[in-house]
Amino acid sequence: MVLLFYRVRVRRYSKSEKTELYRYNKLTLQNNPVRNPRSLPVEFVPEGSNLIYSTELKSERGYFDTRESFLLFTHAFKKKQMEIYYSSIFESLYWKVLQEEITDAKTVIMVESQNKKVVTIQIETANNGSKIKLFYKNSGS
Repeated sequence: MVLLFYRVRVRRYSKSEKTELYRYNKLTLQNNPVRNPRSLPVEFVPEGSNLIYSTELKSERGYFDTRESFLLFTHAFKKKQMEIYYSSIFESLYWKVLQEEITDAKTVIMVESQNKKVVTIQIETANNGSKIKLFYKNSGS
């Protein structure tokens, strides 16, 4: 099986690094993305975040229907500040916490929206703040 990826370079305004975009069928990979994947609520990525990497897997139903996505970014907030930030977001958006595991090194939180979107958030301590991984999966049918 031969995989062909299309590579597109997009001008990035905030940094000297350029966005690298790769696509194959329903899969999109981005290094240094300009914005977060559409499937993730905008509120889940705080203002001032440094987006590092993202993926999106579209469903067979159409371009705007995402089955799974992932976003890696860093932020100046410390781990504890990010935990408080996400707690307030979950409360204001009426997301239900399904599972939560907090240690000194990292925090993992799994939440579900009212329309069965499931997002897992992993917050790790980094040198100048925190590193956050967002995993999205649409569990609704």
